[in-house]
Amino acid sequence: MNIKIISDSTCDLSQELLTKHDITVVPLTVIKNDQEFKDAVTITPEVIFEHVANGGSLCTTSANSVGEYAEWFEKFAGDYDGVIHINI
Repeated sequence: MNIKIISDSTCDLSQELLTKHDITVVPLTVIKNDQEFKDAVTITPEVIFEHVANGGSLCTTSANSVGEYAEWFEKFAGDYDGVIHINI
């Protein structure tokens, strides 16, 4: 059986482990100063840490919509027997 594993970006696994086990990361939305970013795509942890260290407010996260997850599942559905999603 060919199973695809995907996780949201809170998994914090190394790129080595992601590659070795063919795990795909779905980025959560990070909200900083009322602006939305995609975790590890359009904002990095370093930017968030610097923002807070310089007195900025804590960032928040937002889960993806059901539609966004459906797109990810559909992307892999034809190539795998099943998709397992692990999230926060």
